[in-house]
Amino acid sequence: MVSEAENKRFGSQGGPPPPSSHPDSFGSPAAAGKEETMQLLDQDLPRTLPQYQFLQTSGSLRDVLQTFVRYRPDIGYVQGMSYLAATLLLYMDDSFECFTCFANLLNQPFCFDIYRLQREQ
Repeated sequence: MVSEAENKRFGSQGGPPPPSSHPDSFGSPAAAGKEETMQLLDQDLPRTLPQYQFLQTSGSLRDVLQTFVRYRPDIGYVQGMSYLAATLLLYMDDSFECFTCFANLLNQPFCFDIYRLQREQ
């Protein structure tokens, strides 16, 4: 059940706020260039839980992470995100549900600041 505070924060639809509500979002100089971090996926995915081959072969882990990079180009891909997304995929069958949960987790202020690699002002 969605609390009143979450409803105010995320609106009646739930889920993360659109990227434009974040500082340094689309169109700002700080948002430019982070899409290139998708190239790091080729290095990180084979190392992410290699004992679970279906994560690499199904493509769902790559899909979740690439979708997040396109959704939040101001953050891009940061090493370690693949482990969080892979852990969620182990418990969720649907990659859309996984992406939604992943985006909601990373849009929390504490995670958002960590993955932006900036300290709180």
